[in-house]
Amino acid sequence: SLDLRASGVVRSLASEERSGALDVVIGPSPATQPRFVLPGAPAGGTAIALKSALKFDPAGLRFDNMQANIGGADVSGRLGIGFGKPTVIDGDLKAEAIDLPSLFAAATGLHAPGEKAGWSETPFATSAWPSMIGAVTVSAARASMLASIPATKLRFGLRFTGHDVVAEAIEADLFGGRMSGEATLRRGGDGIGLSGRFALRDAAATQIMAAENS
Repeated sequence: SLDLRASGVVRSLASEERSGALDVVIGPSPATQPRFVLPGAPAGGTAIALKSALKFDPAGLRFDNMQANIGGADVSGRLGIGFGKPTVIDGDLKAEAIDLPSLFAAATGLHAPGEKAGWSETPFATSAWPSMIGAVTVSAARASMLASIPATKLRFGLRFTGHDVVAEAIEADLFGGRMSGEATLRRGGDGIGLSGRFALRDAAATQIMAAENS
């Protein structure tokens, strides 16, 4: 069962002038945490716990001082969502760890590499993400680029343009060097396309060879 607790002030909930400021807690114990089933997630879904200050009004809602646990990884920061068409999003999120293949799978509706379905050679036919505009900065102490390629000190910006999602100013420590780059997920009439460019400076050849052989 879901355990959701809230305390604070709500004004005119039934009118167009509704607003509120609440302290919200969702899933304080593992048994009461909601689970979201997404591509690339473990069987049974991904458990989510959340503690945050929530403010809302007819224009949107905002999570401040957010402390969450998503699939066992701690996430903190802020996230704002503006109501309308398209949805407007902004935020700054800091994670203990990020699994990039699973994040990509969740965003596109595809299976993560290593799952039974594998990668498709045809355009990605999916509408996994809603139409949004805005930007969110993301950082993580650790990240999995692929199963055998760990990175640290990852940081990037996510820019939503309505049809595209652009990961820009990507930086991470990788193979003893520093990786930088950008990538774009572009949604079109026949599916989703992926493009990008990356550079790796001062990397250790021995670490690259070890990852290739693992």
